[in-house]
Amino acid sequence: MIFSETTFWLGRSGVARWKPKGEENLHMVSKNVPKVNVWGAISYNGIVSLKMFRENLDSILYVEILGEKLSEMRQLYRYVSGWSYQQDNDPKHTANKTNNWFSNNKVKKLPWPASSPDLNPIENVWGKMKKDIGKMKPKNLEELEDSIEELWGLISLE
Repeated sequence: MIFSETTFWLGRSGVARWKPKGEENLHMVSKNVPKVNVWGAISYNGIVSLKMFRENLDSILYVEILGEKLSEMRQLYRYVSGWSYQQDNDPKHTANKTNNWFSNNKVKKLPWPASSPDLNPIENVWGKMKKDIGKMKPKNLEELEDSIEELWGLISLE
């Protein structure tokens, strides 16, 4: 299983980039820009439906989302014995509450080294979606959510 959550900002693509030292960064996102947080999962076997939320993600909400999406994740691997869930070492991912959830639900986590580069393939999906949403120019959070949902539905297994 390949996993990720991301944030979409209203009026900004939110796509980060490296810049040369001394060059002004004109693409910084202000702290107060309205945003939608998104949890989604992709794997070789398919795609799990999105969960959108506006509050900040903590271990309590994270475990709630995992519980809500567990049956979909298991359904993707119904004919496969053994699958792993990939996440980075963000504190909400490594909290006791989160670790207990994985243990209680017998979900195996893929080991992920600390301070490792984010090589998760879903980051490419998020990047493309953010670029496409920037072109769609949603005017409010509802339009932003509709755009996110529309683009997620267009993801092909290929």
